[in-house]
Order: sequence, then structure tokens, then C-alpha cells
Amino acid sequence: MHEEIFNQISSTFFLPKKTLIVFPDFIGDSVLLTPFLRNFRYNLSKGAVVHVCANTPIAQMLQGDPHIDMIFAKDKIRDIPGFLKRQKYDTALILDFSLSWSFHICKAKKIQQKVITDMKRANVRMHKFLGGFFNHVLETTTIEDKKPQIDVYLSYLKQLGLKVYDRYLEVKVDFNDVRNAQKLIKSNHKRKVFLHMGASIYSKQWKNSYWKQIINHLCDDDIYIIGSDIPSDELLASNVIDLCGKTNLKGTIALLKNADILITTDSAPAHLGAVAKVPKIIVLYGPTNNHQWKPYSPSSDVVQLYADVPCRPCNWRMCKGLKCIKELRPSYVIDAIESI
Repeated sequence: MHEEIFNQISSTFFLPKKTLIVFPDFIGDSVLLTPFLRNFRYNLSKGAVVHVCANTPIAQMLQGDPHIDMIFAKDKIRDIPGFLKRQKYDTALILDFSLSWSFHICKAKKIQQKVITDMKRANVRMHKFLGGFFNHVLETTTIEDKKPQIDVYLSYLKQLGLKVYDRYLEVKVDFNDVRNAQKLIKSNHKRKVFLHMGASIYSKQWKNSYWKQIINHLCDDDIYIIGSDIPSDELLASNVIDLCGKTNLKGTIALLKNADILITTDSAPAHLGAVAKVPKIIVLYGPTNNHQWKPYSPSSDVVQLYADVPCRPCNWRMCKGLKCIKELRPSYVIDAIESI
């Protein structure tokens, strides 16, 4: 396999012996990058080494991935130049535009191949001066583009002259995660509905009063609330089980393997639910381009809900009007539930 692929590689990108891949700080992106990581490894020669650097929660989620030789928590690395000098990488791929990592990798003379992504998504043109320090600047897409993000990430391989073999998501969940999840799930025959209400960006958050209407509608179901944000008392009812903060990312995937329905904001659990193959995933979108960030799960029924306002998608995270999220009414979600 590897010899055949080697002949297809562009002469401008040699097959590395020791690679560092710097992951984004967003969980959803990191889940969607797992096919890229696996296919990158498939292209390498026997004995090649792949290291991944990611923030701690993502590093923990990636533990057990058979295509990674070593994972480092980048938020715990204080001396980046010393780290790079000790590891002696011949290739570095920065898949998140981190100024500190970009700067230090630029200066690392022994790293022969330096790869970075452009900033087209942020509507910023890559400065020629900065791009000159990298052997390859990978093309991304604009915020209006309809190409799914999983395909954008796989296109990085093609831009480097590498081959893509498959496109499934992959996160290894161990036995302890499954066992702990079973302890938190009620043993009955009721429909199990999981809600994720939080979002890292204010413009993606849905009103508590809207969530309350959804909970009232699901009065005959078991409702599990997941995430890191503690729900307000007004959202708790006799059929609501608060699991916020009780699991890590792998534990959340293990929980979602028990779900019949997942209703979530446009955030990480949408993609964790795709890994768990939740039968019905309902995602609420504010300003985000739903075409780009649809959870990739061929075995799930993914319903994307958004208000049809002319200003979306956008990158303006501090919008005061927030028509896109405010006009996304609870009735949209209830109709999606009733369609099951």
C-alpha cells in the first residue's frame, strides 16, 4: 500500500518520518479531524511516527487512537522551543492558527516541512511574509461556502498530494466509560432525550424560556441534560436528570450511546452525538453556516434548524440583535420531535 501511495506523492511534500500535528482548541473540529488523522497515517511509510498536540480535554478524548504514537497537552507545554528541539520533528502541521505555535515552528530550523492553514474562514488574507516561513499553506473555505468541514479537512491531504481512503469519525471509548455511563442512565423503557443547552459563544445560546417549552413537551420522556454549564432551577423537573460536569468527552459519547434523541446547540455535543450514532440529532443554529458544520453521521437522522434571516451566516459574535437565534422558535424543535 505504502509504495503505491509514495509514487503518488507530490515532490513538494516528502513523506515525513516524524510529524507533529497541532490540533485546534475546538472539540467539534477535533472530532471532524479524526478522519484526516487516520488517512494521514495510512499514507506514511512503516515506522513513521505521528505526535499530536492538543489542549487537555481533546488530548484525553484522543487517547487510544491507534494512529497516534504520542499525545501532548499543549496547554501544559510552557517551553515550546525546548519541546520542539527535544522531539526533533522533520514535519509540523498547524491545523489551528495559533500565533505562539506558528511563531516557534517558524523559528525551528530543523523542521524541514512546515504546513499551516490559511485564514480564509476568518476573512483574513494570509500575509505573504508569514506564508513565506511555511512550505505549504493549505486552502480552507470562506464562511459562505457550503462544503462540509469534514471534506475541507480531508482536502488538506489532497493538497499535499496524499490519498484519502475513507471518511468515518473515530473516537475510542473504553469499557470504564461505558460502565460509568450505564450507572447514570435510568433502566426503563422510556424514550431517552438528551439536551445540551450551552455554547462557548453567546450568539449560539438559546433562551432558557425556549428550553423550558421543550422540556414541558417531553414530559413523558426521560430527559438528560449534558454539558459543563449547570442548568437553572427553572429547567429542572421530575423527569430531568442533570448530568452536567459528570463526564469527560469520552464519557459523554458513552452516555449518548444510550440516547434516542439529542437536541443541542451548534456546539461539540452535536459531533459527539455523531460519533455515538444517536438515531435522531436535532441541531439549533444561530450565525453558523449549517452546511459547513453539519454533524457527519450517515447512520443518524440529522435535523438542522435555523431561522431564515438574511444576515446569516456571519462571524460577528457580539451581535446585539441576534435575530438568527431569537427567531429560532421552540415550535421548530417540537415539530422535529413530532416527526419521529
